[in-house]
Amino acid sequence: MLHTIFYVIVFLLALVISNIINKVFPKLALPLIQVVIGLCLGFLGASKLLQVDPVFFLGFIIAPLLFRESEEADIKHIFKHTRTILILIFPLVFITTIGLGYLTHFFYFSVPLAACFALGASLAPTDA
Repeated sequence: MLHTIFYVIVFLLALVISNIINKVFPKLALPLIQVVIGLCLGFLGASKLLQVDPVFFLGFIIAPLLFRESEEADIKHIFKHTRTILILIFPLVFITTIGLGYLTHFFYFSVPLAACFALGASLAPTDA
């Protein structure tokens, strides 16, 4: 329980710092600031302190982000550009799936190629 509270405090502190930096430098994109803060935390050794369970990360970080993005999506804009979206998304998903599959199999040769493609397929939709 204490670890979860610590993770939440560090996460909220990083968000507050990124918002302050964004207010001071409004021309910098907020996601870029957050990525840089995350990299700084990683290089400072926070990756050794923060061992996040993948289920926790998926359930409490990725899922709310995807939900929020779906709420903010402009459906009229999506329907207007449906053809372009479909032309771009299918090749991207296939290339990501195949690329990650072979790359994973290259680094972890003991893992079957089918499992590597399954991993690539599970990660591809979030990148597209």
